[in-house]
Amino acid sequence: MDTTFGIKGKDFVLLVADSTIVRSIFKLKETEDKIFTLNDNKLISIGGPCADMKVFRNHLQKNIELYKYRHGYELSTKETAHWTRMQCNRGRYGQVDSIIAGIDESVPQLFWLDYIGTMTSLNFAAHGYASYFLLGIFDNQYKAVMIIRGLSDFSRV
Repeated sequence: MDTTFGIKGKDFVLLVADSTIVRSIFKLKETEDKIFTLNDNKLISIGGPCADMKVFRNHLQKNIELYKYRHGYELSTKETAHWTRMQCNRGRYGQVDSIIAGIDESVPQLFWLDYIGTMTSLNFAAHGYASYFLLGIFDNQYKAVMIIRGLSDFSRV
């Protein structure tokens, strides 16, 4: 099962997702990137069936770009989350859960969305089986002012 989570701090947003594609008891792929760039300051992590994720991602990326050209400005992170909730989720794309993260005017934002269109802004969010474990840890240990050491040593694989 997919696992994706995000943490919002005072001056950062961190998104993490696993890279496996599974179906029932079979592991089909171990190198799938589930975090996608929406524009210069927004990312989305998506979990769900592989085909649904790809269709959802393509629809979202293309329509956000189209919105920018039609209206002459980019959506904020909050506007992107609302647009995604109203236009994309609502069960149209199967069992796709997502977390949208972005930084607008130096203010980090994190939005949790599920496949039926539920959306909320949170300091930490998680989807998948690991969410039961992670949410307990975040609830107990989360602090808005956190220092993440060594992130400059990591790069996307």
